[in-house]
Amino acid sequence: MIHVVVPALNEAGNIAAAIEGIRQRVEPLGLPHRIVVVDDGSTDGTAEACRALSEPDRPIEVLVHPRNLGPGAAFRTGFLHVLRGANPLDVVLTLEGDTTSDPSILPRMLHRVWEEGDDIVLKVSDNGQGIDSSFLPHIFEIFRQADASSSRSLSCLNPCDRCSFSASPTTAP
Repeated sequence: MIHVVVPALNEAGNIAAAIEGIRQRVEPLGLPHRIVVVDDGSTDGTAEACRALSEPDRPIEVLVHPRNLGPGAAFRTGFLHVLRGANPLDVVLTLEGDTTSDPSILPRMLHRVWEEGDDIVLKVSDNGQGIDSSFLPHIFEIFRQADASSSRSLSCLNPCDRCSFSASPTTAP
């Protein structure tokens, strides 16, 4: 199964485009999937907009933080939610609800997992100041908490593919 975690804060005006972009990339694969939106304390009706996009054969799960806790907490909530019931062969993807992430990257990310054997694939934008990898121990910690016995490889994709590396969360600080 493919699980897509979408953190969102006050994205009622953007969430439909984000969801449609995900659906356009994931549905043609013909594999079971689900979209989980984490509304991080929105005050503009983001959760309601997501629920309105949900259809019986294309459901959207909506998790809501009662107040804004920040993007890290939204990712954590989404990851922990999907990992509780995930199969070891499932894939978890993320895309921000503000449409700043291009969903066309999803097939490349899936390729890295299925064809190249990476367990975690991150797409990072390089703003010309280099890639900040200081967030990696936090990503590893989330997955360690969900499955303390696993060892995972990690890949990072930026628009030019200049950043590619692997690491194991069991050795992360």
